[in-house]
Amino acid sequence: MTRSALSLALIVALAGCPSEEEPPPEIPDVSGDYTIALTLLDNGCFEFDYDDLMAWTLENNAARSMSITMGQDGSSLTGVVGPDVACELLGTVGVGGTWNLSGPCDDDLMDRSIRISATSSPFGNTLDLDGTLVFDVDGEPGAAGGADGAVDCEVEHRIQGTGLQD
Repeated sequence: MTRSALSLALIVALAGCPSEEEPPPEIPDVSGDYTIALTLLDNGCFEFDYDDLMAWTLENNAARSMSITMGQDGSSLTGVVGPDVACELLGTVGVGGTWNLSGPCDDDLMDRSIRISATSSPFGNTLDLDGTLVFDVDGEPGAAGGADGAVDCEVEHRIQGTGLQD
């Protein structure tokens, strides 16, 4: 092979190689208004009435549900849990639609610290949600009569639902 043929072969080989790096994976938009069903997995709070523990959710024929309105800015999430309360949660979303939210959800009966981990997947013009919701309960009275600041127990639910985007 001549020198010019070798040079041409090298140029052709190098031209076939991509010179740009692949762009990073995109963070999906999981913002929307979700309606979520809760299924009890573990209740470590037997010393409290279950209806009091779940007072921030809706009850319909012994089934519990809730709503979350989520806003998104890049990978940062905000969520407002409802419908009868307005617990504000903060979190993040990652590649693949896996997200988490956490924050306080207190009422007159007890203080709760909520953690939600879920994945939202596109399904037509909606988002399907599947994950877990765990909340720590502080219901024991402190010296001032309110919650004492110590976690008394934990409740865990499986959550499933559908979200609508604007």
